[in-house]
Amino acid sequence: MNVKKLSTFNLKIIAITAMLIDHIALVLNNHNIIAADLYLLMRGIGRISFPLFAFMLVTGFQKTHDKTKYFINMMMFAGISQIPYTMSNNRQNAGSFVGNTDFSNIFSFSVKYFIVCAVIVMLYGIISRRNVHKVKNTVIVGLSLLISGITYSHGGFIFLNSSGLNVFYSLAIGLLVMHTAECVYNDLKEHKISVDSILLCMTAILIVYTVGKKANYGYYGTLLILGLYMLKKHLNYQAVYAALWALLYTQIAVKNVFLCICTMIASVFIYLYNGNKGKSMKYVFYAIYPIHLLIMGIINLAVFFWL
Repeated sequence: MNVKKLSTFNLKIIAITAMLIDHIALVLNNHNIIAADLYLLMRGIGRISFPLFAFMLVTGFQKTHDKTKYFINMMMFAGISQIPYTMSNNRQNAGSFVGNTDFSNIFSFSVKYFIVCAVIVMLYGIISRRNVHKVKNTVIVGLSLLISGITYSHGGFIFLNSSGLNVFYSLAIGLLVMHTAECVYNDLKEHKISVDSILLCMTAILIVYTVGKKANYGYYGTLLILGLYMLKKHLNYQAVYAALWALLYTQIAVKNVFLCICTMIASVFIYLYNGNKGKSMKYVFYAIYPIHLLIMGIINLAVFFWL
């Protein structure tokens, strides 16, 4: 009997549902209106989502005909989602910054960070020189990196926080790392190292170092995506790797047995993947992520200022 019943569509529904439950728990906890046990349960369910998104990213990367467009879409929505993400998920918005009048904390950025980001944009512009959308793509990457480096608050409410970046940044970085690995591998097969591969390596290293450590799941997220990509021809190994990653991440970064078990459940869904696309959801996830965060952020804002 074939137990592999889950298509890409099914995995997306599971991941999106788990993500929504997780984010609802965060907003409720921001204002201390959720019981501790229920909060932990909802956050546990939410741990299922990222391994599934990482797995689907790897699957999508293998099937896409335009890897550049895939990366640009991720970077564009990373920038779009950052303000809603901060508004809804930053616990500091629940009141710890009330009465803050220090301008350095209202609007701040790191000159060193922006210098590195400028180098990344320059390198990416050179890499994209043959692309017909070179200027547009470079501008999108530049603006997304600009947003990732700014902290901004008004009236004590934080609208941008450069110390915590949304999951689209993690996924975009994963795409860049996979693309770099693919180009280097192809060069090595032909016994050469091209200029583009060198530039891609430099860009990937810089963006992982500067942006990757601040993105959702940090370096652990990049490690998960890269590992799943390296095992792309072996679904069973991917499922095992996702489980081992869950054990590593939760025990080192989270240190919670319950969250570890919940995160490992994602590997079961990966194992049940049947390789089929299912119903099309091409841009639904792109839209759902910033929209639901914006709604939650507005609720957070309303509670903060008026209730």
